[in-house]
Amino acid sequence: TVARITRGVPDWDELVRRTLDRGYRALLRILDLDVALEPDSARPDVVRDQAGVVVLARHSGPGDSVLVAWLLTVRYRLRLRVVLKAAMRWEPLLSVASPHLPLCFVRRGSKRAIDGVRRTATDLRNGDCLLLFPEGGNFSWQRRQEAIRWLAAHGDLTRAFRAIRRTHTLPVRTSGAVAALQAAPEAAVLLLTHSGMTQDGRSRPWWQLPVHLRVDVRTLLVPAASVPRDEAGIMAFLE
Repeated sequence: TVARITRGVPDWDELVRRTLDRGYRALLRILDLDVALEPDSARPDVVRDQAGVVVLARHSGPGDSVLVAWLLTVRYRLRLRVVLKAAMRWEPLLSVASPHLPLCFVRRGSKRAIDGVRRTATDLRNGDCLLLFPEGGNFSWQRRQEAIRWLAAHGDLTRAFRAIRRTHTLPVRTSGAVAALQAAPEAAVLLLTHSGMTQDGRSRPWWQLPVHLRVDVRTLLVPAASVPRDEAGIMAFLE
């Protein structure tokens, strides 16, 4: 079935756009799950006018990455590049599409992962975006507690206390964002946050479908000239 869908595709970016749009319309119809872009968010034409954008997005639970990808490709009309966990390579459609699209599959902590992010970011141009989830995974209470304990055990008490105060996000994993921003020095940053896939905006079990829910999204464009490119500056910027 996948082979039939993709045979003879002239424009893989357009295929991604159509596929995501059809999936979104199905979610809207079946689950009453809608995405609303707040009016003070970055304008699509202004975002497309940048020399590429690195999108740093919140990651609150199973499924929100699809809605974020839909927003970027359909509402913002951007050509999408994504950094994904290595396990996602086995997803059938991604497996077939990966030779034709700029998808970067990474294993956490490996040097090859950082090199892959750099390669994916190097030639960003107008209309391109690279989507990263700096938290490194879906938010869950267990992951949040484990991250706080790890920071405290390694003497990083400042970040541990910050993580305690931040009840909707995990501590940032900086290596991927540092690699992307240094490899694309002319790219702007699009910060993307949303209200989550549950009523309280936090963790959702993979088996629990979100229904009758509006996901509010806000984006903020940071021009390239305002984004630091040295490692210490990027880490402070992410915090």
